[in-house]
Amino acid sequence: MSEHTAIWVYSLLAVLNFAFAEMEGIQLIVQSAGRLFGIVRSRLRPVLHWTYSGVAIPFFFGMGVTMLLASRYSIAYASFALFGLWSVGYWLTSDWLLERRKRLLVRSLRRDARLLQKEKRRYFALEWGVSTVLVLFAAGCIAWAFGVKKQSEQEDVEQHLSGTVESASGDSPYRSVFVLVNGGQTDILRKQVRTYPRKMLVGHKIVATLPDVGFIVDPGPVEIPRNGGTDSRAFLPDMAGRPLACADVTLVVDYVLATQPAAPRLKQFRFVTRWSPDGLHWLSESVLSRRDFCFDKEFQAPYGNTY
Repeated sequence: MSEHTAIWVYSLLAVLNFAFAEMEGIQLIVQSAGRLFGIVRSRLRPVLHWTYSGVAIPFFFGMGVTMLLASRYSIAYASFALFGLWSVGYWLTSDWLLERRKRLLVRSLRRDARLLQKEKRRYFALEWGVSTVLVLFAAGCIAWAFGVKKQSEQEDVEQHLSGTVESASGDSPYRSVFVLVNGGQTDILRKQVRTYPRKMLVGHKIVATLPDVGFIVDPGPVEIPRNGGTDSRAFLPDMAGRPLACADVTLVVDYVLATQPAAPRLKQFRFVTRWSPDGLHWLSESVLSRRDFCFDKEFQAPYGNTY
């Protein structure tokens, strides 16, 4: 054998020896962990007996559901987690599994190696299969609670996100300001604000009827705090200073919740002008309404518009 070949052989033997040693070490660790798990299970068995588990398991589950309905989400998460832990603990220390473990120690069974291995596999499949199902169920409950929380936050902001138009008495309507108010319980990040002119009358001409073409008022982003935070922006294009007779516009606000940055949302607002003794005033109207407010005599009464 050449010197080069001998080095390769000795190196391979060294690697194999190390691998076998590691495998023995891992096997010892697994055996020690198994013994420790058995000790812990025997110590916890009196505490996790059905006498107590029969009360604790439904209690934690019911507490989770109750706190979820009461919007106490942190307590709901903790309750569902305790429900899962207690359920798994009870199952692993149950009388049924104890009886199955005792059967594995029967002398007649241990004499038949093939049958013993089959029974062990069946036991471990039941032991950890049911445990896995319980863990997945508890995780599903927590995921459900997260989903409910996200939906609740979205609905709260949607309901309490309001908009108004402010303008000084007698001032040019082009300098009117759209004020967005976040009255919800969650901070938001306002993205774009877009203006869609349904109809604009300047002097005696219709200069814009573009309900499907939006003009970006401000690209954002702007953070708007919860509980009354505001953001103000001018929103009308200046028609070279020509007097505005009537405007019917839709404003679309794109935003995300600070807690849900990957879930874009939007809300629409509609504002229409109407003449009064001190100039044009902006009124909020339904986005879904089909009324042509600029030419609606009842709406524009008693002053009408200058068309």
